Amino acid sequence: ASTWLNLMFGGPGGDPHTFVDVPPGAWYEDGVNFVGDAPNGVIATGFGDEFRPRRILNRAQAASWLYAAAGAPAVTGLPANGFTDVGPGAWYRDAVTWVKARGIVAGFADNTFRGRGNVNRGQMAQWLFNLAATPEAWDTGATVAPTALFTPARSRRAVGSRPPASSAPKGVRSLQVADTG
Repeated sequence: ASTWLNLMFGGPGGDPHTFVDVPPGAWYEDGVNFVGDAPNGVIATGFGDEFRPRRILNRAQAASWLYAAAGAPAVTGLPANGFTDVGPGAWYRDAVTWVKARGIVAGFADNTFRGRGNVNRGQMAQWLFNLAATPEAWDTGATVAPTALFTPARSRRAVGSRPPASSAPKGVRSLQVADTG
C-alpha cells in the first residue's frame, strides 16, 4: 500500500527512513519513505524502530492511510458512517466516516465495516481508484496526486472509461485544489 500511494503521487519518495527492518534498496523503500513524509502530512509511522513491512494491512489501517493521504480533512458536517461496528471511540472513526462519505469505501451489506479484517489487493486497488477519481476527496489546499483521474473542473469519471493522460500540466508533479465557492 505504501508503494502504491507513493506511485499515486508520482513516486517522490520522501526523507530517508530509520527503520531497522527496511533494508537499503528494498523494492518498497521509496513507499516507506513516502508514507513518513507525504505531501499532505504523515500517512503512517512505524513501531519504534521497525516499520514491519511484511505485516498485513487491515481495513481500518488502509482507510486511515487513504484519509491521511488526502490531508485528513475535517469530518464535521459529514453524515455518520452508519457502520454498526465502528463505535464513537474507534481510533479510525474519522477516517471511516470520511472514506464512506466520499464514496471511497462502501462497507458490507450488513452495515459493518470490519476494520480488523485484512484489506485484500482488489479492495485496495478499488479504494485507490476511488480516491483518485473523487474530486470531493481532496480538501481545499491539499496537494492532489498527479495521477488523479479528474481536473478540478471535472467530476468523477465513469468506471471503465479511459483516464486522461494526466491531470497535471506537463512537468507539474501536483495540483492544488482551488476553493471554487
